[in-house]
Amino acid sequence: MELLSEFEKIKAQALVMSYGTEIHSSGELVDDWDSLKNFTGSLTVETDKHNETVLLYDAMKRAFEKLNDGPGTKAVVVFAEGNDHGSSIGWKSLTRLAHRHQIACYVVLFADHSFYGREVRHYGYRLVELVPKTGGRLWEVGDNPRKGSLLLWRAAGQR
Repeated sequence: MELLSEFEKIKAQALVMSYGTEIHSSGELVDDWDSLKNFTGSLTVETDKHNETVLLYDAMKRAFEKLNDGPGTKAVVVFAEGNDHGSSIGWKSLTRLAHRHQIACYVVLFADHSFYGREVRHYGYRLVELVPKTGGRLWEVGDNPRKGSLLLWRAAGQR
């Protein structure tokens, strides 16, 4: 919600997507911030532990396709643990698509790797590789919500 408020200040257009076993979207690119905030507030977390489907890459592909129709600078901000399972597109194809449409990917990775160490990474590994290839940026928040809030505050100040 804080990030949407920041986009509102700079006269941007946005859409919000949620992914898991299904992909939910607020619709087309708009500058109707109240409707985007209402959509965001209506999202729920999927709790089916038996279904391993996580359509992260398909959701990113759908966002790229929506942004391709819009004018101006294009960026996707992804909040994720980085896991994908069951998408119809792979990360290399996703990277090529971002290049083709000139879309930068910014990823806030909410995956705690501290118990493995930074060298051993599973969740988010492909996003770590994708981000610099699109001209975007990666932030690793781990499981610290305070760090996530501070990150958003700093990012808003850098625009």
